[in-house]
Amino acid sequence: MLEHQYTKMRVTATITRNVIWNPPISIFVKINVDGAWKPSGNAGLGVVIRDCRGMLLGRKHCHILKSSIEEIEAEAALVGLVLANDMGLENIMVESDSKVFVDSVKKKSIRSMWRIYPIMEEIWRLFSSFTQVRWKQIHRETNKAAHEAASYSIDRVCSQQWATQPYPSLVLILSKDGLPCPPRNVNQC
Repeated sequence: MLEHQYTKMRVTATITRNVIWNPPISIFVKINVDGAWKPSGNAGLGVVIRDCRGMLLGRKHCHILKSSIEEIEAEAALVGLVLANDMGLENIMVESDSKVFVDSVKKKSIRSMWRIYPIMEEIWRLFSSFTQVRWKQIHRETNKAAHEAASYSIDRVCSQQWATQPYPSLVLILSKDGLPCPPRNVNQC
């Protein structure tokens, strides 16, 4: 009797994706938001607003103190909505890499995240300021610009809001997204 010995082979494939930010359709402006948090309570939030051509319309980052990542993610979204409202934008798409947060906003439910209830109430109230608001959970790699802005401010005390002359690391991310970005000077970007 012949015995066959079968060897099970485990095949794994590594898929390398070049994940980049995608511009919104022409009537929308896209707001990417993110938060960075340390257990010490130091936190930074980042907001990046771009149009359908990928042009940077607005950006804000600031350092704040919060007790959880959920709070900073919600605060980043609120700051993004306030900035969009101040700019007079009407049709917005808000993107975050926090699935829990985006699901909470869409379902108007905060479950066990009672600490963010006041922030969520303000977010839901601001919906009426816009013609259309869409929310989307995205991959962290697609949210690099907002993440960089949040990380940049986590250990800084200042807050900045502007659409021109972003700091060098944000210029690099915006250009890697394959889209135009405002130059810091004639020789950059």
